[in-house]
Amino acid sequence: MSSTLESAGNLLCAIVGTEVGMTQIMDSNEKELRVNVNQAVNTLLGLPLRLPMLLRPRLEEIQKHFALFEADMSKPTDEALLGNVAPNALQFAASVPFVLPMRSRATLYIYFNAAEDHMALFVDLALASFDVLANGFKRKENAQAKTMYQSCILNKVPLLLSDITGPTMLPEDAELCVTQILSRLDPTVFPSSSETVDTAPEKSSLSDMRQDFLLACVLHKLIPNDSVKKLLGEEPVQSQPTRALFSKQELTQDTLSASRKVELLIDDALSMDGNAGIAVQALVEVVHHLCQSKETMTLKGVCSSIVRKPESLDIVFLFRTPAFVLNPLCTLLDEWKWGEDQGESQPVYDEFGSILLLVLTAKYRFDLEANDFGILKTDSFVYRLLYLGPQVKRLEALTELESTHLGSWITALFKDEGLGDELLSSCSPQEFYLLIPTLFSQSLDACEVGKLTFDTMKSGFDYLLEPFLLPSVVIAISWLRRHIWELNSDHGNTFKILLALINPAAGPSEGRDLHQTIISMMAISMAEQLQNVLKRHPSLTQPKQIMAILQSRLSFGRKNMVSRAEMSSWTSPSILKTLQSHLGSLLFWITAIEASTSPPAFTFNLVNVAIQLRGAGEVFNTLFSFLCIEGAAGSLDAPLDLVLSIICSPSQTLGRHSLREALKISFNNLPKVLEKQDTITAELLVRLNGLVDAHTHVPLPLPPQTALDAAAAVTLDLEDMDLNMATSNALENAVEGVAAPQEGVVGNIDDMLNAAEGFDLGMGGMGGIGGDSLDDMFGADGDPGDLDLSAADLDLDLDKIF
Repeated sequence: MSSTLESAGNLLCAIVGTEVGMTQIMDSNEKELRVNVNQAVNTLLGLPLRLPMLLRPRLEEIQKHFALFEADMSKPTDEALLGNVAPNALQFAASVPFVLPMRSRATLYIYFNAAEDHMALFVDLALASFDVLANGFKRKENAQAKTMYQSCILNKVPLLLSDITGPTMLPEDAELCVTQILSRLDPTVFPSSSETVDTAPEKSSLSDMRQDFLLACVLHKLIPNDSVKKLLGEEPVQSQPTRALFSKQELTQDTLSASRKVELLIDDALSMDGNAGIAVQALVEVVHHLCQSKETMTLKGVCSSIVRKPESLDIVFLFRTPAFVLNPLCTLLDEWKWGEDQGESQPVYDEFGSILLLVLTAKYRFDLEANDFGILKTDSFVYRLLYLGPQVKRLEALTELESTHLGSWITALFKDEGLGDELLSSCSPQEFYLLIPTLFSQSLDACEVGKLTFDTMKSGFDYLLEPFLLPSVVIAISWLRRHIWELNSDHGNTFKILLALINPAAGPSEGRDLHQTIISMMAISMAEQLQNVLKRHPSLTQPKQIMAILQSRLSFGRKNMVSRAEMSSWTSPSILKTLQSHLGSLLFWITAIEASTSPPAFTFNLVNVAIQLRGAGEVFNTLFSFLCIEGAAGSLDAPLDLVLSIICSPSQTLGRHSLREALKISFNNLPKVLEKQDTITAELLVRLNGLVDAHTHVPLPLPPQTALDAAAAVTLDLEDMDLNMATSNALENAVEGVAAPQEGVVGNIDDMLNAAEGFDLGMGGMGGIGGDSLDDMFGADGDPGDLDLSAADLDLDLDKIF
C-alpha cells in the first residue's frame, strides 16, 4: 500500500509540473476536480508514511499554494486587459527542482556559534568544534568561554562521535576521519607540541589540543592507542590516556556512599581527559537521588560545592539541560514543609539556603527564564522570588502573619543580641526570603528619619552574611539596585549599606567563598545601574567606590553580551553592511583553496542585534540580496548553504519577527515577483523556501492507538491498513487529476515586519530599538522604569515598628 501511495504522490507532482496538467486544473469547470485533489493531498500528508525526502516537500508545496491558485482563478481573465499574464505561482514553484544543499564547513560553524549542541557526521562535527574554539581565541573571548569550547572538543565531541558511529565503524575508517580532521586544522592556531617557535600564551594553550583530542578518541574506543603517533606525525608527549573510561553507575554509588567525594566528582567534570561527560551524568544523578529521597543535609554539601565552583555549571549544562538539572531542586524548595519534626531550625535554614543559592547562581549566570527551570506554576515560591522581582509591601497590605514576621525580624536584628531558634522556627525560609525587600525598605526609611542609627542597622544586617542566610544578600542587592535609581539626592545610607553587603569588613570564614560567588553573580547588573546613577549624580563618590570593587567580577555571566565597542564597530557605517561583510568573509573562507585555514571572526550576536535594530525583514532582504549577487556570479551552492544555516539557526530570534517568518512573507509574495517577469529571483526564493521547510520539518506524530494497532504504531507497516472508502476515492481522484493547497497571499514583507515599532525581542533588555545608534541601543539614561517607591508614598507607622 505504501508504495502505491508513493507512486500516486510522484504522479501528482509530475502532472502539476506540466503545462497540460496546469491547464486542466485552471479550467473553471473543474472545481470538483480541485476539491478532490486537495482532499487527496491532505489525506496523503496526514498518513504516517515514510515518504522519500524529496517527495514530501513537493507535496507540501502543492498543498501550501492551493490558496494562491484559487486566488488567481478569481482574477479577471480578459487578455485585452491583462496582456501577458505572469506564470501561475503554483506551476512555477512545482517546476523548480528541489536540489539538496551543499554541506560546507561553515554550516556547523554557524550552528555551533548559535547552540554548541548539534550532532552531525564525524568529520564535520569535530572540525566545526575546532573552528569555534579558534574563533573564541580570535575574538579574545574570556577564559570561561574558551574552557567550555575546549571541554566540548575533548569531552562532548568524542562522546557524541561514539554514539554516532557505535560499533559499526571500523578502526581504519575512524583513523581516516581523524586524519581528515587534523589535516584541515590551521597549524598556526593549533600547532603541534614540537613547534616552539611561537610561544605566545594563546598558542601554547592550544598546542596540545591535537594530542588531547586523539587521546580522548582512544578513551572512547574510536581509534586504537597505537595510532596516536602515526596520526600526530610525531612522538606524543603522552602516549595513552591517564585514566580509564569512567562508569556512571560506579561514580554515582561511590558519591552517594561517601558525600565527601562530591568535590572529586566536580573536579572530574572540569577535567579535559574525555571523562567529564560521564562525571556530569553521575553528578546530576546524585542530585536527583538526593532530591527524591529528601536527604537535604547531604544535598546541602553538594549544592555548596557547585556554588563554590560556578564554572562547573558551564560543563554540566554542556551535557544536560538546565530544566533537567534544576527542576527537582525547584520542586523541593516549593514543596518544603515547615515544622514537621524538623528539630533545630538553623540547620534547616542552612540546608534550604544552600539549595536556593545554587538555583540563584544558575539563574544569574545564564540569565535563565522560568521555562529553563521547568517551572509551570506562577504562584510557586521559586517563581515569585525569581521572576516577580523584589516586591516591597506597604504595611497596611501585609497580612497579619507577614506583619508579625516583619516585627519579629526587626526586633531580632536590631534590638536583640542574636537570631534565636524561636524566631527561625516561627517563620519558614520561604516567608523570610519573600519578606527581605520590605525589611530593607522599612529599615532604611527608619534610618533616614532617625528612628534607627546606621551602625545599628549595619550590625543587624551583618547577620545576613551568616552562611545559613546568604541567599538574602542576593535578594537585598537586587532590591537595592532598583531602589538607588529613584533616589533624588545623596542618600548615603543606601550606598553605605550596599557597600557593607558587597565588601564586609569581616564575616564568617566558612561562607566567604560563597559570598564571593554572590557578589560576582550580581556584579554586572549592579555596575550598570551605578553607571546610570553617576550620569545623573556625577559628584557621588560611593558608587565609584562600589564599582571599583565590582570591576574584576564582570565576567561571571555566561549570556552572550554585546560590548559597546563591538556595537560601535558593527553600526559604523551600518549593521547591515557589517553583516554583508561577515557573509563575504565566511564565503571566502569556505571556498578557499587552502582547506587548513582558521575561520574568520564571527558571532551570531551580529545577526540577532541586526534583527533588533533593523527588523527581520531588512535582515532577510540583506541575506537574500547576498544570495542573488553570488548566484549571478555563478556560485550559488556555498552562499545558499550559508544563508540556510543562518535562517535555520536555533539561536536566532524566533516568533513574529524571525527570519523564517520574513522568508514566509516573501515567499507568499511570489506572484508579485512573477508579474515582474523576474524568474531568476523567483526560482531562488522557491529553492530557499523549500530548503528551509525541509531543514526545519518536524515529522508528524503517530496516530493514536485507536487508529492503528500497537504493532502498526511501532513498525509503521501500512501494508495491512484498511483505508476507508472516502480516503480511497480521494486518492483515486488524485491520480486522475492534480492537486492544490491553502494559505493565501500575505501582505508585503516591509509592511508586515519592518513597519513594526517598539517591539521587545527580549534580548538582554535591548527591545524597542529603532535605529543603529548607541543611544538607541543602550538608552540615554538607563531608567529602569517607575517603581513607585518614593518616600512620600510609604505611609509608615515607624513608631509602631521601631
